[in-house]
Amino acid sequence: MKVTNLYDLLAPAYGKFVPPLTALTVKRAVKRVAAGKPRNIVELGVGTGRTFPELKKHCSSCVTAVDISGKMLVQARKEARLSGSQAAMVKADVLRLPFADGVFEAALSTFLVNLIPNKTVPLALSEMVRVVAPGGRFVIGHLDVESSILRSLWHLADDVIPETVGIMRPIEMNDFYEDAGMRIIREEKIHEGLGTRVTTLMKVRG
Repeated sequence: MKVTNLYDLLAPAYGKFVPPLTALTVKRAVKRVAAGKPRNIVELGVGTGRTFPELKKHCSSCVTAVDISGKMLVQARKEARLSGSQAAMVKADVLRLPFADGVFEAALSTFLVNLIPNKTVPLALSEMVRVVAPGGRFVIGHLDVESSILRSLWHLADDVIPETVGIMRPIEMNDFYEDAGMRIIREEKIHEGLGTRVTTLMKVRG
């Protein structure tokens, strides 16, 4: 099953069950992106809009919210109305973003990279870098399972029957950042669920 179809299917229930499991990570990621005081932010893989209440609370930036799943964006629009967010919704693939170069001052993404196959992570990051202005800020939150045994089992399940794990798997991101033209400013391990990591980066080239 394609990731788009899977998350279209999951969208109605996703917003009820997933946000409580990722609340600390989302709060920290929003706090870090807001700290850069960007005038505008692109959020990639917005899902059901679980970041909107925190963005409304901590950030006055204009937000453009992107997701490949139309059904997820339907839920995100509902969350935007509830939270008072004025986010613009865009249905698009992170591998082919419909934006000009350098139009955003910051990019935010939580758990999107865990859904992207390793071979396409460099392209996703290069697109993220392309649409952010020089010196701009990136905040990326992702699943970072501490147990090596669990991580190995998860990768095995992802290889054999990916639908059972929502096509999501742990990933080591640091190897990709420098090649993409990003420099790590701060890394934070979040003790939530199976373990997550929030990385704050700056665009240094691209």
